[in-house]
Amino acid sequence: MNNRQIEVFSSLLLLVLVVVIAIGFVQWARIDRQIEAIHEASAQLVIGTDDSLANTVQELERTLAERLEYEFTLDTDPLDLTRVITSPRLLARMGMDEFDRHHDEMRLAATIVGRDGVATILIRYMGSNHILRVGDQLAGYTVEEIGQRSAVLTRGRERLELENTPIAEDFVEGSSTLELTAPVYDPSQTGNY
Repeated sequence: MNNRQIEVFSSLLLLVLVVVIAIGFVQWARIDRQIEAIHEASAQLVIGTDDSLANTVQELERTLAERLEYEFTLDTDPLDLTRVITSPRLLARMGMDEFDRHHDEMRLAATIVGRDGVATILIRYMGSNHILRVGDQLAGYTVEEIGQRSAVLTRGRERLELENTPIAEDFVEGSSTLELTAPVYDPSQTGNY
């Protein structure tokens, strides 16, 4: 190669090198401006002003408030195993009457008035006997009055008047009907009760 060709080749190589360096500086300046724009935007951004985040938080708080206010009631107790357990022996061991068909209704089984005048009632409810005095509570009801053969229970504005009734008027075993009446203590009689 002669000198002339070497000079032309060197000049071209120098030109390519200058163009590559110029493009690199231009790209560096463009990226530097983008980084500065991102820093300025993040400096102006205040946390908590995002509208979609605020709307989501409000929606969640409203849903929580609705769920806290939600109340429901059931006509029958879902945990009442006497509806699914039919074994008489198992029910007897649990202290429940197998023939008590109206076990979810309160029934005044007995009224007892002691010599000191303190009255006590025996209420049959949910397969169990409950002994109560004035002021005691059962299933949200408060015993207000106890009479000789009756009792008055209240829950809010609801008033429930109970009278002594037989244990099971409709129970039939074979051909005989079981019919029991609740005892009432008479303080004028002597003896134990």
